[in-house]
Amino acid sequence: MNFVEENLIKMREKNPVIQCFTNNVVTNFTANVLLSSGASPIMSYCEEEAEEMQNIASALLLNIGTLDKTTSDQMRFQANISKKTKIPVIIDPVGAGASKLRTNLSIELINKANTKIIKGNSGEIAAINGIIGKTRGVDATISEESFTSKITIETAKKFDCTVVTTGKIDYISDGNRIAKIFNGSEMLQKITGAGCSLGALIGAFISVTDPFEAAISAVEFFNIAAEISEREKKFPGSFKIKLLDNLMKLNKETISKMKRVEINEI
Repeated sequence: MNFVEENLIKMREKNPVIQCFTNNVVTNFTANVLLSSGASPIMSYCEEEAEEMQNIASALLLNIGTLDKTTSDQMRFQANISKKTKIPVIIDPVGAGASKLRTNLSIELINKANTKIIKGNSGEIAAINGIIGKTRGVDATISEESFTSKITIETAKKFDCTVVTTGKIDYISDGNRIAKIFNGSEMLQKITGAGCSLGALIGAFISVTDPFEAAISAVEFFNIAAEISEREKKFPGSFKIKLLDNLMKLNKETISKMKRVEINEI
């Protein structure tokens, strides 16, 4: 299985434009993750240029992290336009389950948009599938492996898309296949924006392959870079900078040596 390495090469050669409608806590880091990886970010929220920007971009990220009425309405507008432009949309339902507003908006956006991928932690994915746990902020509280695998598959089938459930082990399913990714770093939990920027990075890979392969490729690439960064820097500030460096430096040879992924038919 060499598609992760091949997709990285293709993505860097293409240098895809990714439109990121993300939260204001992580905008800068998300843009830098894309740039370091080989993609080009557009951080555009403006309704008046939405259709033009979507026609330029290879993917659209809708991340609900910092909600208010204005941003909610803007995301609805972007979601509606995406059906016309046919741009692949990645939905990040940040904090779904923490409030009815977040859960309901997440489901609304998934249904309105040209949704190809949903990315969240196990609590968020459970919430949009109708199982409400005790979501604390953006941290998952439902972490059992068997449940996480099951809810990932069920959500993929329910919304007819690829679902990425992040955690100690990352699960990815398109409803027909399930992937488990074992690479990663606990330091990713110590910095703001890691998960949110991963959503944008998935968009970069979806420009060169199908959603299931794109999600696996992005998560493997990001997690391996994080593993290497943790070896080199043990504290959050320096780790965050080193992560950007390693996203730029990471090559197919290192990925081939380090990747730990298991894919099975359902």
